[in-house]
Amino acid sequence: MTSDINICNMALGNIGAAPIVSFSDESQTARICASYYGHVRKYLLSAYPWSFNRRHVRLVPLPKGEEYEDEPVFLYAYPTEALYINCVYSKEFPGRKLRYDVRVCGEGKRRLFADVQGPLFADCRVDVDDVSVWPAVFCETVSWALSMRIALALAKDNGVASNCNGMYLQALGRALCECANEPDMPMDGGSSWLEAREI
Repeated sequence: MTSDINICNMALGNIGAAPIVSFSDESQTARICASYYGHVRKYLLSAYPWSFNRRHVRLVPLPKGEEYEDEPVFLYAYPTEALYINCVYSKEFPGRKLRYDVRVCGEGKRRLFADVQGPLFADCRVDVDDVSVWPAVFCETVSWALSMRIALALAKDNGVASNCNGMYLQALGRALCECANEPDMPMDGGSSWLEAREI
């Protein structure tokens, strides 16, 4: 079964470095992999519309408070599990993406402002750290992305880093194409069965 260590070892193999057993190994290689792996995973999961990390969540309404009481908007909590919101929608307006804005409020938390009152739902990209559910093309993409990030620190060779960048871009293109062709529904809103499941 593929694991995060397997993917790190794929990345290390890509640059000609020795494998590790765990992130807690007493080696510079393990420390560097541990410092980059989680960031690379979250970056790729949030930056692109994968088919396997979408979740439809119901937005939680919040009181606007004095700061926003004169604005013609409705305030919602930003979903805690969301890395990125693909769109916001309502069952009352099927097939229509709603306008919204994301702001950091006074207490340092992200809030979502919509021009329609709920119940509203968000189609989100979420963090999936269980490698066993990743498609093989995504595992390949993460391994090359990680190779690209660690190449200079471990291989200390610009040529190796450049090669990793080229391979990463190829893997990313294949993965995006495969994942885009997998779902049989549009990206701009949820289906009725997904909405019903979240209620």
